[in-house]
Amino acid sequence: GNSWSVMNNCKGVFTSDVSGNNFFGADGKELVRSQDNGATWTTLTTLSYDIRDIAYAPDKNLVWIVTKDYFYKFDIGSSTLTQVIVPNDSLIS
Repeated sequence: GNSWSVMNNCKGVFTSDVSGNNFFGADGKELVRSQDNGATWTTLTTLSYDIRDIAYAPDKNLVWIVTKDYFYKFDIGSSTLTQVIVPNDSLIS
């Protein structure tokens, strides 16, 4: 931690690819990516709620995003954000 510094435009890093070339994080409602080890961050998309978790699928070039009440997939290639409808759990009433 001696060489750590504040990341501008990113409040937290959630995941990266295995090569370490793409880091994905959140800045409130914004999904952000760094391709230079966190020196700079680019907004990929903005959601309606703060981002709570992110997962990256490099083989599909997709980022999965969880907010307060919603689940999304973001296609990096087409810059398309799609809400994923998750069926209600039949065990929870």
